Amino acid sequence: MKLNRDMFVGGGSLIWLASLFIAVAPPARAETITPSWSKTIAGGLSRHFDGRSVAMDSGGDIYVAGFTTSPAGTAWSVMKMSGSGAPIWATSYDGYPNSSNNTAAAYGVALDGSGNAIVVGMEKTAVSLEDWLVRKYSPSGSLVWSESYNSEANNSDIAYGVAVNSSGEIAVVGSEFRGDIGEGYNWLVRKYNSSGILQWSRSYNNPETANGADSASGCSFDRNGNLFVAGYTDNQDSGTGFDMMVVKYDASGNVAWSRTYGRLTNDNEQATAVGADADGNCLVAVSADNNITTPTTGTDWLIIKYDGSGNQLWASPYSGPSPDSNAGGTGGVDVPTSMVVDSRGNAVVAGREEYTDTANVIFEHNNSRILIFSPGGAIISGTSYNDNYGWNEGFMGVACNLWGDVVAVGNMDWPSLDTAPQWKRNLFLAGYHRSGWPAKPAPTAPPPVTGDARLNRNAFSPNRGQTLSVFVKANSASDVSIRVFTPSGRLIAKLEGVKPEVDGWREVVWDGNNSDGQQVSRGVCLINVMSEGFNRTLKVVIR
Repeated sequence: MKLNRDMFVGGGSLIWLASLFIAVAPPARAETITPSWSKTIAGGLSRHFDGRSVAMDSGGDIYVAGFTTSPAGTAWSVMKMSGSGAPIWATSYDGYPNSSNNTAAAYGVALDGSGNAIVVGMEKTAVSLEDWLVRKYSPSGSLVWSESYNSEANNSDIAYGVAVNSSGEIAVVGSEFRGDIGEGYNWLVRKYNSSGILQWSRSYNNPETANGADSASGCSFDRNGNLFVAGYTDNQDSGTGFDMMVVKYDASGNVAWSRTYGRLTNDNEQATAVGADADGNCLVAVSADNNITTPTTGTDWLIIKYDGSGNQLWASPYSGPSPDSNAGGTGGVDVPTSMVVDSRGNAVVAGREEYTDTANVIFEHNNSRILIFSPGGAIISGTSYNDNYGWNEGFMGVACNLWGDVVAVGNMDWPSLDTAPQWKRNLFLAGYHRSGWPAKPAPTAPPPVTGDARLNRNAFSPNRGQTLSVFVKANSASDVSIRVFTPSGRLIAKLEGVKPEVDGWREVVWDGNNSDGQQVSRGVCLINVMSEGFNRTLKVVIR
């Protein structure tokens, strides 16, 4: 992969392309953003509860991904709520059962057109530090499928970001450790079909710092199926520190172009999120060292916009209201962590900013922050939040819909409520509404279920030569995916050999063996059947 460097000079409309010019931005549409509701969820005594990503479906329901931590381990957590934060369902996953501390964490969530939630993150196993993990949940919260990836035993592979296109294809991005070939952490992009089958995988290692750290943080599809991926690359050996990197891949995984942004000092510029607008432009949220607005320490928000060919259109910085004076520095730490591009081409960006409480100068706060940048790079509205107790907040994920609703999820420190202060951080969820957007239409009835699935028995004994028949009724043109899982969500087998239809039913026979041809142990198994128009999970007992 060849990297092309674009250097940003100044702010707003002043940029470098082949030559210097002034970009004329379209008029920004003024709006306000006001709080609608908020919700704090505690993980329990001596536990953190971290909210890391959020998505909103067409009906306004909210999906939150994150994790809870305690001295005993970390658990993956996924929740569905109404548009006002009322709980609908929640599910958790403790990780691979043979892991010494049962560790799993969710970092990203995205929805497909049917309301299924694809959640990405990691789990620790018996042989590795972390494995890349992707799990798909139905709108009712049942596990549809689960896929993991381990590049090298005893090392770390983590998925941070996920996107779904209009065909239901899934892109997942993160990093993999490749010490087995003399490299460090490499940028990794993997694309799956809607059934979780890998279509292609692409990795990148910066040859300038071969054993350094390269990682992808976020991804977004455009309307033509191209994929934008953003993160950072390690250029420390060449003197520019960690540099922002954004890459455009076509639908087959070929690199269309790549761009980096970095200063000529050993500072760090790292992309945290990326989005695409309806015109195929790419917007990147960057945490940039050295306070772009003033030459001091700390970090600033930087939003950069590229056209579909990789030409930089503008770069718009933001610096928070106060410096990190009590920590001995001269610049505040302001970090954008998440971004979504709305239907008007605005970038809705969430993160945190540092704020000094002038009335209580012993406190340094991190405030939750949302800013909305127009298609031309102007900040058209924003809002922030800090509690009344002098602790830290920060948004980690943001989503919006066509009706002006915005929801953000993050974390809130609240040690005063716990007997073990070092183990208390609560999930914080907040809803907002933007002015000037159309009213939400009345809800419509859900589409009818167009299929069915049944088993010929509720229990069977492969030891006695018994088999299990899975009967599926689906559209004759529809593909059928049948997978077998343990109750904890570990994939056991993928069933093949669909027999022709008889009275509208297709049959698949399972002999009780796993994908390696070994007989599955006694106990409960989950049979997931998925086809166009329906998704059903059935239970069977192996005796």
